[in-house]
Amino acid sequence: MGEHDKYSTYALIDPSCEATVDEYESGCLDRRCSMELNKHDKVCFHGSQMRPGSLCSVNECRARCASHARFPCVAYSFEAASGECYVFDVCFGEGFQLGYNTYVLIDPTCENSVELGGCPGRLCSQQANEWLLLCSGTDLAHAPCTLAECAAKVREQATVAAVQPSHFAFDSVVLKLSQTHLVTIYESLYTDLKRVNNSELAPMVECVQKKSREGTAKV
Repeated sequence: MGEHDKYSTYALIDPSCEATVDEYESGCLDRRCSMELNKHDKVCFHGSQMRPGSLCSVNECRARCASHARFPCVAYSFEAASGECYVFDVCFGEGFQLGYNTYVLIDPTCENSVELGGCPGRLCSQQANEWLLLCSGTDLAHAPCTLAECAAKVREQATVAAVQPSHFAFDSVVLKLSQTHLVTIYESLYTDLKRVNNSELAPMVECVQKKSREGTAKV
């Protein structure tokens, strides 16, 4: 055991808010993104600034963040007592602000396992991270694989890689397209071979015919 292995470290407060309103109704309680460090707009008002339809519910606050035109909104802070809502382009310098609950439009980090369905429609940045292609339906240097096979390959990498993988991405659409493409190749090849009257090719014809029927052949 190393010098520090006997220690466990804890955070008094999560240093960054990654709560969506769907996951956490109260968001990040009594916190607000910095007004000084981030672009922001106040999109719902109260008091002397009140005008018809100007107050928000938390869901209306989220909707205004999602449709905000002046800048892409990634986070919003909502004060239930007043109906005020601020939207932010990023959420640097987030800190204590009594009465405000802060939310992100989309959780910036994917923490869902295969069993939880992953994070649909999202892919880790290939520019900001080291990555490795393990399966492909379009790159002939790699065979396509299923989700389970992809997960197994990642676990294998974890035993040999210098940098331990933390996430993997899988495209089921490309898998289906690759299988369709392979079936087409086999069917075309089978048709061509049938035109050749050569008994020596009979085993190849039988193999290609079998692969064509299976529809999931791998190159």
